[in-house]
Parts: sequence; structure tokens; C-alpha cells
Amino acid sequence: MQSEPQRIFNYGFGYGVSETHCDLVFAAALRLLDRSIRWIARSLRIEQVSLLVYAGDQYELARATAVDRSRVCAFSEKGSVAHYLKGHGSPVTVLWEHDKCYLDGELLSAVEADALAVLGTRLLVGLSANDRLVGFLSLGRKAGGEPLSPLDLRMLQSIATEAAFALESRRLRAALAEESTERQRLEAELEVARQVQQRLFPRRLPFAPGLEYYGAWRAARGVSGDYLDYIELPDGSLGIAIGDVSGKGFSAALLMSSLHSMVRALSLAQQYSLPGLVATINRMFFRVSPDNCFATLFLARYDPKAGRLQYVNAGHEPPFILRRTGAGYRTISLEPSGPVVGAFRGSPYREEAITLAQEDVIVAYTDGVSEVTNPAGEEWGNRRLVETVQANCERKAREIASQVMIEADAFAMGVPPSDDMTLWVARVDAAEAGTASDAVEPPATQVAASAARS
Repeated sequence: MQSEPQRIFNYGFGYGVSETHCDLVFAAALRLLDRSIRWIARSLRIEQVSLLVYAGDQYELARATAVDRSRVCAFSEKGSVAHYLKGHGSPVTVLWEHDKCYLDGELLSAVEADALAVLGTRLLVGLSANDRLVGFLSLGRKAGGEPLSPLDLRMLQSIATEAAFALESRRLRAALAEESTERQRLEAELEVARQVQQRLFPRRLPFAPGLEYYGAWRAARGVSGDYLDYIELPDGSLGIAIGDVSGKGFSAALLMSSLHSMVRALSLAQQYSLPGLVATINRMFFRVSPDNCFATLFLARYDPKAGRLQYVNAGHEPPFILRRTGAGYRTISLEPSGPVVGAFRGSPYREEAITLAQEDVIVAYTDGVSEVTNPAGEEWGNRRLVETVQANCERKAREIASQVMIEADAFAMGVPPSDDMTLWVARVDAAEAGTASDAVEPPATQVAASAARS
């Protein structure tokens, strides 16, 4: 049968109960410690009884009877008393010869001897729980000078076991409260960061004649390293940017916000070609990002008058266009036209362009979408993504995007995403889109490469 403190310990901390229950456990532990000390003093007729508990790197006086508490009593965890009690489960007698103090024949230091003298120590009982010395009891001389009987010693050992569980429950309660406070602080910071980042993602869709589009994103850890933005350019064109910063969480989100600022500010400056713009972003991102950090970036410009999409793909997962061909669809992949940004000090980027046809469906995404995994570890993959889009090509862009997310979630079967997920779907739905052209147009501009990151 379990003792009271053992039941308290198991109930309060073995099964993760609520904070209210833990408060009750904590209060019960303190009451138990006080009762134990009073019982020893009264039943064993020992006037001086002290409890010392572990606090940081030493054992400090926590409870005492008939002891001058104005005098400091503390024992280093590296001292002889603590070292000896850690290796002994039974009570240990303290011997005094004049002003010298011996513990099992070992002469103690003057500092520890003075502390034991203040406590009037004649017997020490270690309090161990989970292989840790969480404290110890110091007992003075028994009234009348009688030695403790074997029954007395067994009772002391039983009380020591219960007191150790009580102390451990108190320690765990304090650790739980500290962890809870820290978790609440981190959750509050995460919520603020999430709200700030939400404002960086597009909150409205700029009008683009002939193009109906929609974007969706989902963070793996509250905040995201993925990037999506739409930029209304002065000439009436629509800028589209989608990217993926390496890593996840706060660090990736911070770099994402830097990338967002660079793209938006430089795009609106209207002094760069697309390759020149990406090359400038690359140099700036290289300077602000730590080693081994980089970002993929697909930066495009949609011209509604010509129905043409110009783009630079800097190492990003290739977007694709589904184009109707008779009774079926053909996939046109917008392959990378330069390396990722931030990995090299200078990199070559070239511009590609394609004229869109009516009913074309354009899809850009981060690899978190295609790399969703199921319980067997199998990835959803690009093939399933393309098939899902193709099966819904007749629907609105928003509906296509929603269906992709639904299918990805169904495939995952409850496995949480390991990476951020961002998806952009556009559909050419008006004759203003221009004349179709399957060919990717030749490079417009190229920026020379230079040295790799050193």
C-alpha cells in the first residue's frame, strides 16, 4: 500500500493533472513536512529537529525546532555531508570529540562542523527521491541521553521516505509553475509574432484584368518562413512573389519579413529589370542572413494588356501551368532560371516569359505542400498535386486552392505538417488575357555571377 506522500506524488505529478490539483498537492506536501518534524520532536523526545532542503547548489535550513535560525546553516552539495548521505540510505551517526566532528569516522571541515553544531546534530537522515538527495533531517540528542532504539530508527527511515516524496513534489510543483509561466510567455510572444506576420501576407487581392487568383498559407509552427505577396506596379502590371526561407519558426519568420521588405521596396522603385531586381535582393539577403541560410524566390510580373507572365525563378519549386488541349490538359513547368537567394554573394538570373491562354490555370507553391507525409512516411508529391488541380480546373481559383489543401490533409491522415505550406492559384478567365504561346520566351537580361559565400 502506498503512503500518503507517495499517493500525493503519483496523483499530482505522475499523471499530469491540472494546476489546481497541483496547488493542492503542494499545500499537502508542506503540511506533511511540518507534521513530520513535529512528530519526531514529540514522539522521539528530540528537542532539536531540523529539515534542510536542496536549493540551487547547497542545502539550506527550511524547518527547525529549538534551533537559532539567525545563524546561517547551509551545506554545499559538494561537501562531505551531502556526498556521504547520497550514498547511504540509512541514518548516520555524527560523533563529537571536543570541537571536532566526525561522520562515519571521517573528520568534517570546520565549516560543516560549525553548521552541525548550530543544529545540535547527533544523527543525519538523507532524503532521497528519484536518485536525488533532495534534503536531509538533522536530529539532536534524545531527552535523557538515551540512544535511539531500532524501532525509532525504522520509524525515522519511514518518515524520511515520505518527507523525500513531499520535497520532490514541492520541487516538481515549482518546476511545473515555472514551465507553465514560460510557456504562457512564449505562447503570447508567438501570438504577437503570428499577428504581425499575418499583416505581411496579402490582405486584399489587387485587381488584375483577365486574371482571377487566390493565395493560401499555413504555418507549421505558428509563424512561417514562407512568403507570398502581390504588388500593384505603377504601369498597371501585377507583381507576384512567392518564396520559402530555409528553416522554420521564429528565425525563418524574421528572415521572411526581411525578404518581404526587400522585394516590395525594390519592386516599387521601378529601376530594375526582373533579373536585376532578383540579383539586388540576393546581395542584400546575403548580407543579412546567417551562414547556411537562403531563400527560394519566384518573382513574376503579369501584364494584363499583353496577357503575358514574365518571371525569374530563383531556385524555387517550379510553378506549373495547366493548359487545355482538346479534351485534356498539358502541364507547362516554369523551371528555375537562377540559384536560390542568399547562398552566394552574386548569382546569374535570367528572365523568362510566357503568354497565357484563356482558361490557363497557374499554380505556384512551396515544397511544404507537395511534401506532406502520411503515417507511412510517404509524400503526397507533385504528381498528386497536379492531378488535384487538373480535376478541379473548371472551378474558381479559391475553390481549387481549398481543394488542394483538403486533399493534402486527407492524405496526411492526421500527421501534422513538418513544413510551412503556401499555395497560389490563378486562372485566366477573360479574352483580355492575350494570345496563347507555349514557348518560353528567351532571356531578357542576365546578371553575372561572382564568388560564393565565404
